[in-house]
Amino acid sequence: MDAIAALNWVALIAFYVGIIYFFHKNKKNVTKQWGIFFAYRTKRGLKFIKNLAAKLRRFWVIYGYVGIPVVFIAMIGMVFMLITSIVDMLAAPKVAAPVAGLVVPWVSTGVHGAVITVSILYFVIAVLVTLIVHEGAHALISATHRKRLLSAGIGLFAVIPFAFVEPDEKQIEKSKTREQLAIYAAGPFTNFVTAILVFLLAAFLILPPIAGSMEINGLEIQSLDESMPAGLSALQEGDIISRIDDVSFMGAQAIQVNALSPNYLGALSLPPEKLETLRTEPGQVIEIETVDGKIVQLTAETTTDKPTTMGKLALKMGLMDDTQFEPRGVLGFSSLKYVMEQKPGSSATTLGILGTIYAVLAWIIIFNVGIGLFNTLPIGPLDGGRMAKTALGKLFKRKKKIGLKLFSLISTFVLFVLLFGMFGSYLLQLF
Repeated sequence: MDAIAALNWVALIAFYVGIIYFFHKNKKNVTKQWGIFFAYRTKRGLKFIKNLAAKLRRFWVIYGYVGIPVVFIAMIGMVFMLITSIVDMLAAPKVAAPVAGLVVPWVSTGVHGAVITVSILYFVIAVLVTLIVHEGAHALISATHRKRLLSAGIGLFAVIPFAFVEPDEKQIEKSKTREQLAIYAAGPFTNFVTAILVFLLAAFLILPPIAGSMEINGLEIQSLDESMPAGLSALQEGDIISRIDDVSFMGAQAIQVNALSPNYLGALSLPPEKLETLRTEPGQVIEIETVDGKIVQLTAETTTDKPTTMGKLALKMGLMDDTQFEPRGVLGFSSLKYVMEQKPGSSATTLGILGTIYAVLAWIIIFNVGIGLFNTLPIGPLDGGRMAKTALGKLFKRKKKIGLKLFSLISTFVLFVLLFGMFGSYLLQLF
């Protein structure tokens, strides 16, 4: 076990021991359910939220209303994405993969089917930021519309930590429809806003000095298609490409990650959806040189892109034509990876610190986008579910039972699609 893994184990154990100790010390304010759900409630911080809402009331009112259409659009997009993913999964069950996953803290970061593990350091910071802005936004918009805040707190559901703010639900239910929608939309909308702000911070303040300290020194061949020109040539897995035609990959600035010229996207056999109009002609001859002096000339073979399930659907609906699937030329590089190295004279310590900060910011973005999008789903207690229920209640004001039944059907259907998206691939591969 290396030092980093050992440190993560210590941090993971300390994290949960700390939570358990905190709940035990404050057990009078902790509620328990099913033996795996624990929630600590307090009124601390509520006064600050109320004061912030009062000072910038007009801004927060507008902010809350802007979030309503954004979340509804995200809701529609998420449902559409889940459904199309299921269609693709059913069309190709043998290669189906989960379309969503459960994120848990662990000693290392990785994808394990429907479970995604994140290093404890990144997980704790990213989750704290995500939950604080999400729940804080709900509380802030509630206070802006003069709704009473009952409590705030933190909790643990099995191994998953969470935070919450409890406004007076009865007051909210009696509010105007747009106020209710603004309060429910505030959480995911603020997650999206946070992700954008953090992205700008990372892209303009953290990434440039990192890129300035790194350079690209070649393209490593990670895998080859043995039946294609690259696999039949003198090239081997592990070789590092220094030049493709006149494009050099040695000493290139790391910030210029588009070093792969569009002229070679087709030839390098990248995913068809990334090609668009950037195609390599069948029969095109490309010269490749490696760092150990190999020089080979490869002729791109002809292959035809097979349309995906969505592509077939688009063809049937007339949204696309079959010219998108014209033959293209490929060489047979299944996977290529930039060789990134530290520039001479740059500080390894500074680079390490900036790299860690960048990784934390990246996970904050991922968590805010992920949790924000998840909460837009029109499922029961989620923010999207509350918005859908409120909107249908308004639409079927005179026929509430129809509205509630319709919401129940939508919620059940989307929940089924979500669960099938997470675990359906395992079931399909059994048949």
